[in-house]
Amino acid sequence: MSFLFCSAIDTCAPLLAGGARADQMDRSGHYARWEDDFSLAHHLGVSALFYGPAYYRVHVAPDRYDWETCAEPMERLRLLGIAPIADLCNGGVPNWMGDLTSDDFPALLAEYAAAFAHRFPWVTHFAPVHDIAGSAERHACTVAAVGGDFDSAFVRATRTLSLAHERAVEAILGVRPAATIVMHAPARHSHAAGEGARAESDRRNLRRSLALDLCLGLDLAPGAARHLHDHGVPAQELRWFREKRARRNRVLSLSWSADSERRVTSAGKETASLQKLGLRHLATALHVRTELPLLLAETHAPSRHGRAWLKQQWDDTLSLRSAGVPIVGFGWSPLTDVPALGRARGELLDIGLADGRRAAAGGSALSRARAAVGGAAGCARTRAPGAARTAREARRVALVPSAGHAGRRLMRIARTRRQEHTHRGPDPRERLPGPDGETGRPRALSTRSCAARSR
Repeated sequence: MSFLFCSAIDTCAPLLAGGARADQMDRSGHYARWEDDFSLAHHLGVSALFYGPAYYRVHVAPDRYDWETCAEPMERLRLLGIAPIADLCNGGVPNWMGDLTSDDFPALLAEYAAAFAHRFPWVTHFAPVHDIAGSAERHACTVAAVGGDFDSAFVRATRTLSLAHERAVEAILGVRPAATIVMHAPARHSHAAGEGARAESDRRNLRRSLALDLCLGLDLAPGAARHLHDHGVPAQELRWFREKRARRNRVLSLSWSADSERRVTSAGKETASLQKLGLRHLATALHVRTELPLLLAETHAPSRHGRAWLKQQWDDTLSLRSAGVPIVGFGWSPLTDVPALGRARGELLDIGLADGRRAAAGGSALSRARAAVGGAAGCARTRAPGAARTAREARRVALVPSAGHAGRRLMRIARTRRQEHTHRGPDPRERLPGPDGETGRPRALSTRSCAARSR
C-alpha cells in the first residue's frame, strides 16, 4: 500500500465529574470551523484523517441515529479525497446509556457500528473504540477518587470496552468484509525508580497491554486471567477473548510523545524518565508481539520542540522500515491545537500542525504542517526556514531506499516551498502536489493492500 500521511481531529467527548460533557470538537472550535479544518488537511496533502462524529450526538436512543449532525462533514471528506479513519467512540457514551461500563454498551455500539457502515458505504477504515487502556484508567481514577476500588473499576472498564470493540469489529465486518480495523495502541512504558518500584512499574505496564491482549486473543501475562476472573470477568468471556478474530483486517495505530515513558516510584508517583527505550524499541516489540503492521500516526510535541522531535521520529520511522517492521504510515496529531481536558476552553495545547486560528498564523503554521505531514527531517514549527536548507534535507531523506514514495513527496514539497519563498506566500486555494500526480488528489487508503500487508 502507499505510505500514508495522517493527522487527526480530536473527537474525545467524555463526561467529567459532575456530569459536564467535555466535547473536544466543540472546545477546539471544530464544529464552527470544520470546513476550514478539512481544507487545511486537504491543502497539506493529508491522505487519512482520524475523524468521526461525536458518538453521544449521533446515537440518540436505541436504534435511533441522528446522521444529520455528521452527513455534510463526512461528504466533504469524501469529495476532498481524504480517507477518514472513523473514530466511532472516543472517551464517552450518550447520557441515556449511562457510562462506559454499562452492560448494554457492547451490543449498542455494535448496532451503531453496523448502522454507520451502512450509512457511509465508502468508508473502509474504522477505529471502533479509541484508547481502551487510557479510557479504563481514567474511569478507574474517577471511581477511586470517591472511595471506590481502582482495580475493580479498571477491570470492569477494560472488559466492557474490549468487548464493545470486538463486537463492533464483528458488526463492521458483517457489513464490510474487507474493512480495515485500526486499533489504537499507545506506546507507553513505566520505568521503575529502583528495585523497590519494580512491582509497581510491572503492574502499570501490564495494565496498558491488557486490552490489546484481550482484543487480539494474545496470551495473557501470568496471573492476569485469575486477576480478571477475581474482579468479575466470567470464564466464558475469557475463552471468547482468546479467539483470534479478523487478524488480516487489522492495523495498530501507535501514539507516541515525549511523555510516553515515565519513571514510577514504589508509592506510584510518576516523574519524567531519563531512561528511554525509545520508539524503535517499543514499536518493534509491539510488532513482534502482535505480528500486525503499524501506523505511526499519532505523535506530537510542543512547538518549541517540534523541529527536533519531528526529525527524531521520522528518522526512527525510516530505521524501523529498514529493519523490516511493516510501517504503513506516519503522521502528526492533532491537526490543530486543542484544549487539554480539565482546562479552560481558551487554553490551548500548542501541539497541533496549526494553531487554534488554523492558517491565521501565516506561512509559519503551514510550513511546519507541510514538513510534518511530508515527514521532513526539520523545519517544523519554525519561521520561514531557508529554501536551500529545506531542499537539502528533503534530498537526504529521498536518498533513503525505504523512504520510497515519502522521499518523492518530500522533493515536491521542497520545490513548492522554494517557489513560495522566492515569489510569494502560499495561496490557501492551491494544493500541494499529491501522490497521484503534480496536483492530484491524495490516494485513499487501500483496504486490500493493507490486509495483504497484515498477512
